[in-house]
Amino acid sequence: SIRIIGEEVKYLNPDERSTGALIRQALLTKRPDDSWVRSSPGIYVSSKDSALIIGELMASGRQPVHLHEEGMSVSDIELPDNQFIILGDQVDLTEDEESLLGKDPLKISLGPRILHTDHCIILIHNALDKQE
Repeated sequence: SIRIIGEEVKYLNPDERSTGALIRQALLTKRPDDSWVRSSPGIYVSSKDSALIIGELMASGRQPVHLHEEGMSVSDIELPDNQFIILGDQVDLTEDEESLLGKDPLKISLGPRILHTDHCIILIHNALDKQE
């Protein structure tokens, strides 16, 4: 797992090569256990799986927001301030994975069309910016 903290990041230029180099460096960083290890300023790596990370976020009081085709339109709701957003791929979460999000996680949709995850990230950031 890779964690990027924007306020701390250095050496991240707006090109794929430098981004790839920082991610490669993170993946090559030795991780003795499940703790977060800094690979470069603002970039941390861990051997934790998604279940452990979701569990930590839930335990810290963060609210899950699940990007889902059948969710409410993001333009019709206000996202909670302390959210973490779960984005997937072309395969839905399994029942076990979805159960990690609690009884009734907020499900949002970005519209009627299926989008690539990288595009969804941009649209979610835009929705969060509009809320501020």
